[in-house]
Amino acid sequence: MRLTQPPAVINIKNECSVFVVDKDVHVRKLLTEFLSDSGYVLRFFDDGYAALDAARLNPPALIITEILVPKLDGLSLCRLVKGDYSMASVNVMVLSVLSGEVRAQQSRADRFLTKPIQRSTLLQSVRALTDACGDQIKT
Repeated sequence: MRLTQPPAVINIKNECSVFVVDKDVHVRKLLTEFLSDSGYVLRFFDDGYAALDAARLNPPALIITEILVPKLDGLSLCRLVKGDYSMASVNVMVLSVLSGEVRAQQSRADRFLTKPIQRSTLLQSVRALTDACGDQIKT
């Protein structure tokens, strides 16, 4: 079950949007708690293909993905985003229970964090990867 559905029509870019690709409801709640109060607009996806399709329509500032997601795994999603000229400005953070830092780097991820994650570490990493959000984000 998706918490938010990808829109059918996109007409503007939301530079402070963050796509989260993770099926774990606890991770979704935690990221919501950590990030929404700081001004980020979160959209959740159950699988990599759904996130990729939405990102092609309206590129977010950041995609946070688990490695182990259905249909299109997080590392493949990262490679496809990084290889698509229309999404050149999209940063990708891999947040995983797996020790996959080397594989994330090989997939051109901008950052790799291991779960469980601390709020301060996550916020610092997200802020560093979403500079385009500028004044819209609370510090």
